[in-house]
Amino acid sequence: RLIDDCRHGKIDRVYTKSISRFARNTRDCLKNIRELKSLGITIMFEKENIDTADIKDELIITIMGGLAQEESISISENMKWSIRRKMKSGTCAQVHAPFGYRLDNKGLVVNEKEAVIVRDIFNNYVSGNGIQSTVDFINKKYAGIVKLSYSTISYIIRNERYIGDSLFQKTFCPDIFARKRCLNKGEKDMYYIENTHEPIIDENTFDYKLCMSK
Repeated sequence: RLIDDCRHGKIDRVYTKSISRFARNTRDCLKNIRELKSLGITIMFEKENIDTADIKDELIITIMGGLAQEESISISENMKWSIRRKMKSGTCAQVHAPFGYRLDNKGLVVNEKEAVIVRDIFNNYVSGNGIQSTVDFINKKYAGIVKLSYSTISYIIRNERYIGDSLFQKTFCPDIFARKRCLNKGEKDMYYIENTHEPIIDENTFDYKLCMSK
């Protein structure tokens, strides 16, 4: 949005905390600086005390940008290491609540209004109905309250969190700069931790469901 506003003449000068906050890597940093320079817009990097209004040579920007990029990579790797340790020990914080739960300072807590629907989903499915039949059943029974898709219910009936367990690192980010997450198909270690929170369904129902879905 910043670059777009610059292109539309809404900004005359840019102040930023540091090079690492301005761009993900050296290439993007130089590209953006050159474009803004062509628009007559200068940038002040507070941490590095660099002002593009006073610099004609890009070498110092390239060097500082490279250092900032390496710093970002190092910080990212340290954070990943810390998160993996927490995953392995079962102390990793839950970052989002699946349908049927809510987040509080204790982690996942059952949302009883949604949990009733989750139990109906499992009960209907293990009774021998397929996923689409379960979708139709739930959306008809709870019309005006909730409308769940095929993919949502398919995800629910395969989610170990409903028996109180947690499988960590189902997805991972292969590129710290792209920030795109990919499904973990064995590229990274996954950590299965039991009894991380209160269950909504019992293990027998979940195991039966898994046999049915294979």
